[in-house]
Amino acid sequence: MVVPGQTSLSFAYLALAASLLQVRGEGALLLPVVAPHVHAFFYLWYGNPQTDGRYLHWDHEVLPHWTKATRDRYPHGHKHNVEAGEIHSPFFPARGTYSSNDAATLDDQMRELKRAGIGTVILSWWGQASREGTSDTQGVQTDHTIANVIAAVERAGDMFWGVHMEPYPGRTADTVREDVQYLIERSVCASSWLLSRYIY
Repeated sequence: MVVPGQTSLSFAYLALAASLLQVRGEGALLLPVVAPHVHAFFYLWYGNPQTDGRYLHWDHEVLPHWTKATRDRYPHGHKHNVEAGEIHSPFFPARGTYSSNDAATLDDQMRELKRAGIGTVILSWWGQASREGTSDTQGVQTDHTIANVIAAVERAGDMFWGVHMEPYPGRTADTVREDVQYLIERSVCASSWLLSRYIY
């Protein structure tokens, strides 16, 4: 169905879809082409007691809304109760409250990304663990996790990664330069870091 006024948009979506699909044999299903120029942001901050010793981000604090009128209408300041089935997400993941450090989970996620035609994951990174304040608002540090995700990208093959450098306190042009050098040194053996060194 074409919605009036959205014809060009609809055809644009069809053109994009067609560019990401290829036929595998006569009469075979169309399968997505894993495209390096198709990026998905990937967050490293989830954890569970089995892998990480505690829940990370699934029990995220309910933050106050930025406008007073809305803030006054809804309770905030408490953490979600994961054990009661309340998590910090409008959807409950099919694999449960997974850990971003679990190798099997990461391998499954990379397979799912490839099936969707996504060739590059952009990793949310809060900076070097050695720097003070390089964690998110919930105290979660992603520096140790990024190596596990890079390893999963490498295992998946035909995939790449880039970095979304989060705005940690005290971040400056100098610290960003140091962070980029740090990432290059840490990932010197990783063939999966795009040659263009995507940093958001």
